[in-house]
Amino acid sequence: MAEFIPEYGQIETIDMNIRYQKIAQNNFYKFGFDYRIQLIKGNARE
Repeated sequence: MAEFIPEYGQIETIDMNIRYQKIAQNNFYKFGFDYRIQLIKGNARE
């Protein structure tokens, strides 16, 4: 998705699992989308 959003677009994703937060954040940096994807750490139900 990050490849196809407008230049100044942003994706927000929520995850409460610390392990998956680290994996996701590393992948955002690895593929150069860290400036387009914001990881919110917490429970999406809150």
